[in-house]
Amino acid sequence: MKSLVSVCAWCDSVKTPVGWMAAKSAFQIMGIQSDVSLQEMTHGICPSCVVEWTKIDEKSFETACQQESQMSSLVA
Repeated sequence: MKSLVSVCAWCDSVKTPVGWMAAKSAFQIMGIQSDVSLQEMTHGICPSCVVEWTKIDEKSFETACQQESQMSSLVA
């Protein structure tokens, strides 16, 4: 099974192993064809949009993401 590509629902940036970036650059870095199907994408929110659109600061958001990642590795 392929892993899902996380796309920010607010600005359309894509999550890569090195951070969030514009889709074209992200797809090049990850070696993904630009015609990736919708079945291989999932929505998310990038740290910049979290700060802009919510009352959560970036540090708190990153901490929450790390905790979520640690929890999911325990389940897998």
